[in-house]
Amino acid sequence: MHKLLRQYAEEKLREVPQGIELTQDAHCRYFAEFLRQREPNLKGAKQKEALGEMSEESQNVRASWKWAVERYRVEEIGKFLESLYLFYEARGLFREGTEAFGRAVESLEGTSAAGGEAGERHTLVLGRALARQGTFCHRLGLYRQARELLKRSLAIFRNLGAQRDMAFSLTSLGAGAYMVMEYGEAKQLHQEGLQLARAIGDLHEMTKSLNGLGLVAEALGQFVEAKRLFQESLVISKESGNPYAIAQSLSYLGLVALRAPNKTGVDGVS
Repeated sequence: MHKLLRQYAEEKLREVPQGIELTQDAHCRYFAEFLRQREPNLKGAKQKEALGEMSEESQNVRASWKWAVERYRVEEIGKFLESLYLFYEARGLFREGTEAFGRAVESLEGTSAAGGEAGERHTLVLGRALARQGTFCHRLGLYRQARELLKRSLAIFRNLGAQRDMAFSLTSLGAGAYMVMEYGEAKQLHQEGLQLARAIGDLHEMTKSLNGLGLVAEALGQFVEAKRLFQESLVISKESGNPYAIAQSLSYLGLVALRAPNKTGVDGVS
């Protein structure tokens, strides 16, 4: 839309009582649903297509997310969360992701949760925003802050019995423990996350946990075990059709092949 035409439209809209508010609300609801519908594709074979669609609408997505956060639209924030996280993750926009979910956390913490189902939903969305803010803090090397945020999210999910979300936080905590070479803790966290992911059939979280366990095994010199874990992750990634996950599993298998001793059968990679 031409800039002058946009200005004219905004001026006419302001002549309507509550025109801006009603229009922005409708815009926000539309793009919240737009992102929610693309979540399955972002984790599957149509990932590239979904990322392209989100990139084309990035200005609308950012504007509607900002509106949802500023107006405490819990329902819309909940619809945005996962797809927006996956978009930032795939595009490497870790700092923007940290800031975006940080603002959501502030917004949700600044509003009082109602009782009953609405209150539970509010708490769940807050936990999800904390988990994603923590994950992006980890990507930026802010390990202490990431750990605190992820532990808060995990406590919320345990209290609510939200298994899929528990698996997400456990895997992210495991990745953080691995980065600071706390391999025993990392293994325990990834194993618990994997158990939950298997129980609910979440392929996306299963591959993340398996890769996390594989990295721990590789760091400990357990190359045969690392290869087995990465191969299982690759099989699941191919089942889901997620190209990002497939590439990641292949990359880790390459890492094992590079670092393992030139032996087979005992501690090498055949």
